[in-house]
Amino acid sequence: MREPARPEAPPPRPLPPARAAGASTLIAPLVAAALLPPGWMFIAHAHRWHLTPSVIVLCLAWTAVVGAGYALVRAGNAFLPGVPEDWFTAGGPTPSSKAREEEPGAGDQGDRVRSRHRQAVGRRRDPRC
Repeated sequence: MREPARPEAPPPRPLPPARAAGASTLIAPLVAAALLPPGWMFIAHAHRWHLTPSVIVLCLAWTAVVGAGYALVRAGNAFLPGVPEDWFTAGGPTPSSKAREEEPGAGDQGDRVRSRHRQAVGRRRDPRC
């Protein structure tokens, strides 16, 4: 006996373009660009506005420090997951976050830290302590 023919699977849909969280904002590059001229002017002022090789090297070093900070901020933003909507609730977790905590493997390290913090704050407010 022959097996019945299987229906063909639909062709796969193309993936959406990859994009890091917050990549479309221009805040970080503008802040980095705004930090360069004051640093360069401070270096030039400290050297009495003489353009010497040491001033050029210090300006390049300042540019490297700002660039490293910019890269670290971008890496940190790409690493962080989305912030849950109920992280700021004063009355504790909402029912939706309770359901997330009950799911196996749900939540992240931040959820556990926040819940431990809430427990510690609750213990401090206890009048018997």
